[in-house]
Parts: sequence; structure tokens; C-alpha cells
Amino acid sequence: MIVPHTLGIIAGNGVYPRLVADSARKAGAEKIIAAAFTGETDSALVQHVDVIEWLRVGQLSRLLKFFREQKIHHAMMAGQIAPKNLFDLRPDWKALLVLAKLKQRNAESIFAAIADELAKIDIELLPATSFLEDCLAPRGLIAEMGPFSRSKRSMAPTTRLSAAAGSRAKGR
Repeated sequence: MIVPHTLGIIAGNGVYPRLVADSARKAGAEKIIAAAFTGETDSALVQHVDVIEWLRVGQLSRLLKFFREQKIHHAMMAGQIAPKNLFDLRPDWKALLVLAKLKQRNAESIFAAIADELAKIDIELLPATSFLEDCLAPRGLIAEMGPFSRSKRSMAPTTRLSAAAGSRAKGR
């Protein structure tokens, strides 16, 4: 992975934004810029980034303007936005226009629309696991032993049901 000189973080709540900032800096990012949300983002993030801008959820124009001013070309979404804030927001005009174009209004479609708006101003949204590869579980068994034979036999019917349910859901 290419490490950007400057990384923008759209920071939700929890420790995840701090982990991303610290890991990106360790990987070689020279400047870390955060768009933080009042009532969501932990104020301790200030100590882990170079520049922080506090926004309200729904201020899409301000987010885009801030990232343009900071010359951000690579960004990540890190941390959760509480559903009550995501669906009970006071959107600015830009956010209203984006929301009006959505066929469905759910977290996935809203975040995808935000990613599209970032792309329009030449900001690539990096995967949520960027810079955190060391924190991910390795492939395969984590414990020393896999499931016992008896456990495997009891899991088999559930596995078949799950697979069948998944294939039906895809056909909808």
C-alpha cells in the first residue's frame, strides 16, 4: 500500500480514529487531518492529529470544503456514527441534495453517497483496515485446535441452512 503524505480521517466515535491516526503516522503519513463530529468523536483525538475541524453530522459541504482546503487526496472513515445522529440530522444543502437522490436511506447508501462526493473532488476513500493490518486476525485457526468432530457434525445442518438462506436472499 502506498502511504499518502497527508491523510484525512472522517472520525466517528470510539478509539478507532486514534488507532488509525497513530498507525498511519507509524506507516509514514506525515500529516494527519481529522474531520470530527461534535457529540461523537472523542476529544482525545486532538492529541493524535495535526489539524482537526469539529463539525455537526450532516455538514457535508463543510467537510468537503475543509478537506479541499487541507489538500486531502486520501481519506478514511474511522469510528461509528450513532444511528440516532445519522437518521436524526440537520443536513446542509449539499447533504439534502445527496439524500434526495438516494433510492434507499440506510447507513450503507448514505456512506456510499459520501464516498461518491469525496471522489468528485479527487479524494480516494481508503479501506477501513488501511494501516491496521497488524491488528487483524491472521487467516485460519486462532486457537490451537479446530472444532471437535462432534462439533463439526452439529454445525453441518446449520451451515447448509445458512448457505441456502443466503442463496435465496441473493435472488430477491
